[in-house]
This record gives sequence, C-alpha cells and structure tokens, in this order.
Amino acid sequence: LEKAFSSSCHPLSNLLNTICDCFTATYGGVRIHPRLLRHAVEELSSIVDSLYYIVVAMFPILPKPGNQLWINMKEDDYNDNNGGEIVSPTSIIYPHILSRIHPSIFMLYALHYKKDDDEYWLRILKWNRHPDIALLSFLGVDQKFWLLNGPSSLSGLSNQGEDRSGGDSPSSPIPIGRKSISLVRDAHFVTAIETLQQLKTNFTPFEKLTVILETFREVNKTGQEIVGKEHVWSMDDLFPVFQYIVVRARILQLGAEIHMIEDIMEPHLMSGEYCSMFTTLQAGYYQILKESISVY
Repeated sequence: LEKAFSSSCHPLSNLLNTICDCFTATYGGVRIHPRLLRHAVEELSSIVDSLYYIVVAMFPILPKPGNQLWINMKEDDYNDNNGGEIVSPTSIIYPHILSRIHPSIFMLYALHYKKDDDEYWLRILKWNRHPDIALLSFLGVDQKFWLLNGPSSLSGLSNQGEDRSGGDSPSSPIPIGRKSISLVRDAHFVTAIETLQQLKTNFTPFEKLTVILETFREVNKTGQEIVGKEHVWSMDDLFPVFQYIVVRARILQLGAEIHMIEDIMEPHLMSGEYCSMFTTLQAGYYQILKESISVY
C-alpha cells in the first residue's frame, strides 16, 4: 500500500494526490477562516472512509469499514498484547494522507484556538527566562528531583554565570566553585524535553500519542536515576514535573495540537495508557493558562 500511494504510475497515488490538492485548495491558502474547521474535519473523515472502501477491496483480509481488527505479530504467543497492533480504517489511511494535508488542517486549528495559544505562549516566553530552580519551585516540583548534588550534575551545561543575590529562597545561589546552581537552565529532565519536542514532527494521532507516552517513560527513567529504582510515581509528583517539561519544551501552538489529536484520534486510543498520558498533557496545558504569569 505504501508503494501504491507513492508510485506516480499507480491509480491510488493519482487519486490521493488529487484529493489532497482539492483539500488544500479548499481549506488552505490566505483566505481560510476558522469557521471552516468543523467542515474540514468532517471532510477528512469522509475522505478516509471513501479511500478505505477502495483499499479494503484490494486487501480483503483487512477489517470491514467501521470495524477494527487485532493483528498478532508473535505467532507463538497469541495472548501477548505487546506483540501486535490494532488495524482500523484510520490507522491504514492516516499515515498516507495526514502528512500531505497537515499544513492546511492544522492552520485551521491554529486560527480557531489562537486566543488560548497566545496566552499560553506569553507564559512560556516569560517563564523560560528564569533558571531551573526558580521554575521548579514555582511549579511545585518536589525538591527530591532537583539536581543539587555537585559539579557532576552541571557538566556540559551552558548559560552559567555568577549570582550575587543572597537568602534562603529557592532562587538563592548554591555555589559550586565558580558556578551557581541557581543560574542553571534546561538541566532537568533533558531527554524527556527533547522527546516531547518531537510532537511537531509527527502527523498522525497515534504517532503524536506515542511521543507523549515516550516522554513519560523518559520522565520515569530520569526520576529513577535521581531518586532510586524503587521510586513509584504519584500524580502529585508527576504532574508538576510534566508541567516543567511542557514549559521547557517550548512547543508552539500546543493547544491546537491537543485539540487536533482529540478530534481525529482513533477510538481504540481513547482509553488505556495513551489516553491517560494525553489527558495529563491536556491538564498541564490548561493549568499553564490558569497560572500566574509572574514566577516571583
């Protein structure tokens, strides 16, 4: 199917290209309006259904339109849920169509949720001016996750300097030689931040949800390195840490990303681990909108 959609000689490729061109001409360009969003989402759903009728005729073993099927990848263990995947019309068609029409439909989401995203971005810019310790303290991250253990925790970091302030507040300097921990930026949960930043480079809901899930796995790995392998996360600990990661990831138009995932995600992803992690991202975004813009 991948070869068919990418070959210039195949009728499916010509069909897909024509459909995507029509979609972009209708919902893209300088004259687009956020009122078109609902119509674009409905048309995307209609396109997926229509293409899938053709695809399922070519591959009859695929689930019928409107259904889904669990495919086992491990022939020797049919009870291992980690050895397979759910196949549905959207999981088949999305990877081929969303990468082509994503700019058009995402721009509609960006325009529709511009007000909230502008408020969110104002806070992101403001908060990222502050060093880690001040931001961690402001977001309520437990101090057991702060890197205060010595020079090894500061190796390779930039944005170092001298802090001449005093006192016992969380933003007060903790001197290590000529360095001051209170001035360190982007030193906590670095791998998780880099993972979450990949959200913008993926197009399908499943790919984006996988990025979010991988972010939480990196948080867990880093947390265990700091606190110990026996550490078990509670939401009281996890949520402030994830808020810090969202702030440091600096993802443009995160609200539009969240709403797009929510609108077009596949039904089987609306429960379980993917849904739980996605709900945490949603809560983090809305909490950022409600927080005071001033850290101090």
